[in-house]
Amino acid sequence: MQLESIFLISYNYLILHNNVNFSNNQVFMRTALILVILLSVVLVSCNNQDFDIIIENKRNQITDSLLVYVQGRRFIVDQLEANQRSSIKVKLSTISLNTHDFKIESILTLNGGRINRGFYYSDLSGTPNLKYTIEVYDSITVIK
Repeated sequence: MQLESIFLISYNYLILHNNVNFSNNQVFMRTALILVILLSVVLVSCNNQDFDIIIENKRNQITDSLLVYVQGRRFIVDQLEANQRSSIKVKLSTISLNTHDFKIESILTLNGGRINRGFYYSDLSGTPNLKYTIEVYDSITVIK
């Protein structure tokens, strides 16, 4: 999708400048094509980033098996001691992104079968931030 946008912008720029004669100016077209290819390579490589999810256990007891879902892909944090931190590094290439939303969910099953859930949802942006924090408390989980 991004490569198509770059091509259309470049093509419209060339069309709007009517002093360009496509049939006689092959050097100019070759240069423009090389610039479009270089720009698309830079944009694609910039999008292949990782982001971090920091999990903070704010409970006064051990947290067993916290499930974290990023765009539907499951990550498991096996055990967190009281007031301990852990992190998950998520590669963008391993999750399915779209252009309109981004979602992170967490599920922790507490003693007695109670479920403690956290939820983060960003509408109109399918691009994740570089870092998220999941704070696990006794009765609630906050994702920011």
